[in-house]
Amino acid sequence: MATLSREELVWIVAVSGPDLPQGRGSPAATPPPTAWIEYLTPATNDRSEGMGQAFASTGTWPAGFDALPDRCH
Repeated sequence: MATLSREELVWIVAVSGPDLPQGRGSPAATPPPTAWIEYLTPATNDRSEGMGQAFASTGTWPAGFDALPDRCH
């Protein structure tokens, strides 16, 4: 996984809704439906690798996501 400097801007993207892809590595024979996905990626054009992702089968939205600062403005 790539590392970030403390000053580097990133996009933290969250999606929720029906028909999301399933996360991998679930020990259950039939994994529960994905409720939301969150992923982290650099906000600059010179880096295109993904930095991390999370899949959840519970809840409707990532906890604390709406409290993150928006520095796009």
